Amino acid sequence: MTLVKLNKSPEGFNLQVDGEEARASDWQALALGKSVVIASNSKSRSTVGRADPKIFLALISKLSEMNFSGSVSGHWEDASKKMFFSKGKFVFATSNQIDDRLGEVIYREGIITLDQLLDSAVLVTKEKKFGQVLIQNNVFNHTQLWNALTRQMACIVRSFFIQSMISYEIVEGATSFIELPITADGQEYVQDLAAFSAMFNEFQMVCSDQCDISILPDYLKRVDVKPGTFLHDFMTMINNEKKVEALKKASRLSEVNTTIELFKLYQQGGVHIQGLTQRGPIGPGLSSIKNILDGYAMILPVLTQGYSAQSLPLPIKNARNALLNIDAGDARFLEINEKMEITAPSTENLFALLHAFPERIIRVERVLMNFVYFTILSAIDTLSSEHVGQLKASYKSIFK
Repeated sequence: MTLVKLNKSPEGFNLQVDGEEARASDWQALALGKSVVIASNSKSRSTVGRADPKIFLALISKLSEMNFSGSVSGHWEDASKKMFFSKGKFVFATSNQIDDRLGEVIYREGIITLDQLLDSAVLVTKEKKFGQVLIQNNVFNHTQLWNALTRQMACIVRSFFIQSMISYEIVEGATSFIELPITADGQEYVQDLAAFSAMFNEFQMVCSDQCDISILPDYLKRVDVKPGTFLHDFMTMINNEKKVEALKKASRLSEVNTTIELFKLYQQGGVHIQGLTQRGPIGPGLSSIKNILDGYAMILPVLTQGYSAQSLPLPIKNARNALLNIDAGDARFLEINEKMEITAPSTENLFALLHAFPERIIRVERVLMNFVYFTILSAIDTLSSEHVGQLKASYKSIFK
């Protein structure tokens, strides 16, 4: 990985590449403040620099718009990772980290068990990849392998955006040994992964090593946690360790990946974390989102009463499916519990995401209003006229 630094001197800017002064004829640099944003070498067709996640995302988005074909590498600590694009489409990602290996990723995702991971890993050779072993042992078909590889790529890409600064290198024309064009829009795909990272970064700031963790019983009622799966092993560790610091030490994952798995479980309403730092007040730009969520919370008791009076179950599955709809956008990060409430952790994380990407607020506002309207319409088709009347009156008084 080529590292570039631009130093300001009385004579002007002095460009260094890998610690040595660069020849002006080989390199061109663009400075922002005291550091390099971009330095390019026309001979090697490479561009290198350092950027924070937001600038890096803008850079990736621009490359996608320009139908870029080549690689974008990232380097931090001992990690070296690479994204590949073909005509603007994101097609593959590689990493030198053990946690990013295909088997490790799909084990954490609950796609294979620990036994399947270990049995397949011992059969891997230089000639035979982990995915090929899964196919030959009838663990996966080709479609399932394709889906697993997309999960692996997502894990690698989102790790770029949880860094405070990214040293990067762009090489035009570089190709990967395999291409999986998982989406027609590489820009949108990377932006979605950056959105997850924005929520995670906020979580890292409020979750200290001294926080206490406990499993929520309601989660165990709605999720089948099978022995031999990562989720079972991770929840067992939580029960044994009870503190974030102890969990990180006990986990065989890196600290950041252990925290990611804790964050995902917290987002899904699986754990209670005691001692989180109080988050600051939401900005004025998010007040419209908060008003919709508050309005839904006010309507919910009327809705619940109607279903209960007629001895009908709450349409929890339908509500969850509405938020997972492909058009739901960032609202899909919201979680609904067994009382059909939108959970506080997922609401906090949505606010963190929208704070980082305010341009998404309007779409989320529209989706949430459609969700509330969908919930009302579903009840109108099911409940008695008396309860429907109460529900309509409540809706009109809150959403004037």
